[in-house]
Amino acid sequence: EEGKFKAYSQAQVMEILKNSHESLGMSVSTEEVTVKLESPTCIDMQVVDLPGFRKFADTPDKQKLQSDIDRMNRGFMQNENCVMLCVEQAGDASTYSTLQVCREYDPNYRRSILVRSKFDKYYHDLSPSPGVDRWVKGEGDLPDSLVTFALSMPHWSDGEGIPQGITFVGMREQSNIADLEQVRALNIQAENL
Repeated sequence: EEGKFKAYSQAQVMEILKNSHESLGMSVSTEEVTVKLESPTCIDMQVVDLPGFRKFADTPDKQKLQSDIDRMNRGFMQNENCVMLCVEQAGDASTYSTLQVCREYDPNYRRSILVRSKFDKYYHDLSPSPGVDRWVKGEGDLPDSLVTFALSMPHWSDGEGIPQGITFVGMREQSNIADLEQVRALNIQAENL
């Protein structure tokens, strides 16, 4: 029923979103999908998950999709009431493009949060201090005056499913321990932990 929330399991939500995504083919919809999460360990907020910017478009269909995504994303980004959660994979800072677009709309990072994901896949590319320290501080992408922090999130391989017998908070703590072990092995400076 439109406008009413219904309770679904995580698997059902993932299936609904997958089917909606697949039904669009080579197009995007401006119709928002609102997912309401309730938990004693999080705050209430509305999250709009936008498609990632497309760098390469080699066919007319892909070029139209690239343009539609760009227009839709920028429509949200120009809204001063939106906080932008800029998600990019950990890696070489020279390949980051979403952060550059966020800067166009929020040059002082007043409403932008940069998330560099898949840190565990980048462990072996980090160099010992001072390299790891530069990476933690944003590799020059962020002003020195900006307060930064890191948060380790649980992860598991595709097809494995959510680990059983442990809470999300417990999984987050395990991920944090693993990340700290990696950066400590690279002699990260204490002020960057």
